[in-house]
Amino acid sequence: MGFFDKLKAGWDNVSRSTDLMQKIQKGEMTSLSDDDRKFFEEYNKKAPEAYLEEWEEQQAQKAEKEKERALQKAENDRIKALKKAETQYDIGGLKFRKSGNGLYYFGKAFQEGAGKFKLVDFIWDGPQYNLISKTTGKNKTHGRAGSALVGAAVAGPVGAMVGASLGKKTKVNTTTTTKQQELDTVAFLVFESAETGTKIQKEIKCNTNIANEVRRLSFN
Repeated sequence: MGFFDKLKAGWDNVSRSTDLMQKIQKGEMTSLSDDDRKFFEEYNKKAPEAYLEEWEEQQAQKAEKEKERALQKAENDRIKALKKAETQYDIGGLKFRKSGNGLYYFGKAFQEGAGKFKLVDFIWDGPQYNLISKTTGKNKTHGRAGSALVGAAVAGPVGAMVGASLGKKTKVNTTTTTKQQELDTVAFLVFESAETGTKIQKEIKCNTNIANEVRRLSFN
């Protein structure tokens, strides 16, 4: 048998074995002839029954892996949806998150199992200020030439002193402005556990802008 004859015979054997495998997989084993069974066993080194058992086990494992992948994808999609529904806050130095159901928990990372709280109160004494004054410009003194000399000639030394004082003029050229500077003060956010009803206070740094942020939160 020449090379090409051997190549063709080998291909024919592969094609026949594949056809028989497909029949076995479809549950058509009873349609196999004795010659088919003999060929299959010699070519694949196993009986059709043994091949079917192995194939079914492989299919079961494949189905289990597909199921696991589907479950994992569903879980990932669920977590992704929960994260998307949450809002992260950093107010007055306090980091906390609001979940999709309107409850809060503390921290900056997503935590599905974290204890949830209602926001029930905001305690703050209001804004406090420092007064800051700033003066700009300079005071300028202008003299009139000859005033002291004229005073000395007319009235002697005393006249010189009077003449000198009269000869000087101070011009006020300064501006003073005063403004308020708001101080950061202490405030408290009061939370209540959604499970136990226990209340806790969280201290924050507060000013008017921060207070406005707090008032935009959801209170229960």
